[in-house]
Formats: sequence, C-alpha cells, structure tokens
Amino acid sequence: MRAFSLAIASLLLITTGSARDSLSRQELVELKQTVASLFNTQYLSRTWRRLTPYLRDKDALYSPIVCSASCGGSIPLRGGLFVDTLFLNSNSAGKVRGPRDDIVYSISLSDGKRRLFHREREP
Repeated sequence: MRAFSLAIASLLLITTGSARDSLSRQELVELKQTVASLFNTQYLSRTWRRLTPYLRDKDALYSPIVCSASCGGSIPLRGGLFVDTLFLNSNSAGKVRGPRDDIVYSISLSDGKRRLFHREREP
C-alpha cells in the first residue's frame, strides 16, 4: 500500500510540477496581495520586482507581450500559475517612456483554468 501511495505522489509531482514549484497556502495569499499591488502601476516598473520569489524562472518577468492599441502578456509563475496583464500601448516612434505610460489597467492571477484574482478598470 505504501508503494502505491508513493507512486501516486510521484505521478502527481510529475504532472503538476515539482514540490519546490508549488506554493503553500500562505504564499498564495501573499501572491494575491502582490498581484493586487501591481494594479494601476507602470508595467515592469521597480514595483514588479515583488513577483521575483514567485517567478517560474529568472527570465519569466520578461515574457513576450503582444501590442496593438493595448499591450498584454502572461507571466509564468511557480505552481503553474500566471499573471495576465493589459496596459495601453504607449510605444510611439521617438517617444521616451514616461512615468504615466504603460499603466496596468487589467491584471489577473490564474491557474490556466480559473481566475484566482482579477482587477480591471476602464483604460
């Protein structure tokens, strides 16, 4: 019976990520607070460093974004979670990015199937 339990536990770790990648309940509560604090801030400003302990890897914060009138992207986190963002596209030829550019107007924390946190305002 013990061998069966170990096999099931191993299978769960393989399909859901390593134990190191998973988040505790307390970490999830703190992550939701961190994500909430990023709402209405400049995308990738110094404030965004608060996500560092939750990132899937060291380059995750700089995941690709897609732009049109708005820009959006998904930042992969530990435990199979993602932070999804939207901000107005301020990228104009020759324009220097200012402190009021790229302000996040929509932010979500999800596990790919459901939202765990979401906040949005009119852009």
